[in-house]
Amino acid sequence: MANAAIKPRAEAACRLCRGGAVKTKGQWLIAIKKTMENTRQEKIAKQIQRDVAEIFQRDIAESLRGTLVTVTAVRVSPDLGYAKIYVSVFPFDKAQATLEVIEQQSRIIRGALGRRMRHQVKVIPELQFFIDDSLEYIENIDSLLKK
Repeated sequence: MANAAIKPRAEAACRLCRGGAVKTKGQWLIAIKKTMENTRQEKIAKQIQRDVAEIFQRDIAESLRGTLVTVTAVRVSPDLGYAKIYVSVFPFDKAQATLEVIEQQSRIIRGALGRRMRHQVKVIPELQFFIDDSLEYIENIDSLLKK
């Protein structure tokens, strides 16, 4: 009877992540678990993105004066222990200096993030910041196309 309850959910999960291939009972359970892990990672990443953007606006705004910092993407490891945060900085020539300021303030950012997310995760992820230069790349391509 337990197999009958698991089979429809597992088949749906297999259709979503593997293109509908027929699987054994153990493979169904693995497919459900992988789908749940990915969903959890995405939810945590979105929450971190919102919270870090708000922390930039409120808590460390004085350190970032004169620049516009946008959190463009967050990638979370499967164990939720590490988060890579990609930030876009305008003006582009201040990007490296702004990244250094953010890295100096990373303990303050992680602490503020911990206060906001303490009821949602057991361990607050370790934060790593990277410059997202996609806007600069787009601007460069636009200028080349105009020539």
